[in-house]
Amino acid sequence: MREYLPTLQRRPKWVKSRRNAWVGDLVLLTEDKVVCNRWPMGRVVEVYTREDGGVQPARVKTAGSASVFHRSITKICLLEDANDDE
Repeated sequence: MREYLPTLQRRPKWVKSRRNAWVGDLVLLTEDKVVCNRWPMGRVVEVYTREDGGVQPARVKTAGSASVFHRSITKICLLEDANDDE
């Protein structure tokens, strides 16, 4: 947990593009005041795109909650691509 989870949320300079979050992706929702092994897991249900095609915020539904969270893309860590099963 101490080695793997922090690597999911690296924030180097934005000099190279990364994969955007898409509907159906399995993600972790990072919390500032919560230990990283307690971050909730959820599925992306909606993304909001900018004019240049980049994703800004996303809506994520967690397994243990009926509510949907609206999060910045910088507060989401991709765990599994929704298209990996193809």
